[in-house]
Amino acid sequence: MTNAFTLSLLAVSIAYHVTDATAASAIQPYRADYDVFYKEQWVGNSEFSVTQNTRDTYTFESTSRFRGVLSIISPNPIVEISEFTYYQGQIQPLVYSYDDGTWKGDGKYRVEFDWDNLVATTTLADETIKSELTLGILDRGSMQVALMLDMQTSKREIYTLIDESGVRIYEYSTDGEEVLETPLGTIVTQKFIQQEQGSSRRTIVWLAKELYYLPIRIEQQRNGTSQASFNLQAIDWLEDNE
Repeated sequence: MTNAFTLSLLAVSIAYHVTDATAASAIQPYRADYDVFYKEQWVGNSEFSVTQNTRDTYTFESTSRFRGVLSIISPNPIVEISEFTYYQGQIQPLVYSYDDGTWKGDGKYRVEFDWDNLVATTTLADETIKSELTLGILDRGSMQVALMLDMQTSKREIYTLIDESGVRIYEYSTDGEEVLETPLGTIVTQKFIQQEQGSSRRTIVWLAKELYYLPIRIEQQRNGTSQASFNLQAIDWLEDNE
């Protein structure tokens, strides 16, 4: 259930993740608010943000709070935090943590990235997993920033990430433009479909070029039926630390 409410369901390039070097200053810090729906019923709110810590380090954070029945499953906020570097057009994650918001916290996990030795250490409730890193693998948080940057310079079709289950490979396909009515007004978006290999789940993402390719809507489907969606309500652009 909690995985269905993680914004970070996009992915990152399976290849060496390098964008145009001139885009090194293209990461735009922001804070965005979304309404969350589950099976077309409003269930809560989510806040997503990217903040700049130093010249080359950033933090992506998402916090989701639920109401009604889902608040029984996850009475505490679902929080994910990704710290990463962005230097000469390359994103590399440093640490990622996920809190499932449950009383027991069985779904919590943390990934530490050792790029010197190309090893990722994933710590779960009852085990620790060592995974080999390849250049280009990101986590569920830094991947969103990577996607927004990719859209400014190119359109990749194959993406990968590492999470509590290991390495996942995704394929992206474009589905044209769509005009969405939002609290911010009418926004022209580019629609993308993310499909995990061997899975019945897919995620549809609507990105706005005029907003640095920020996701305007994210919808998760299973067997063609909508399960959960995030809908942008407000955006606040933050100052960077350059």
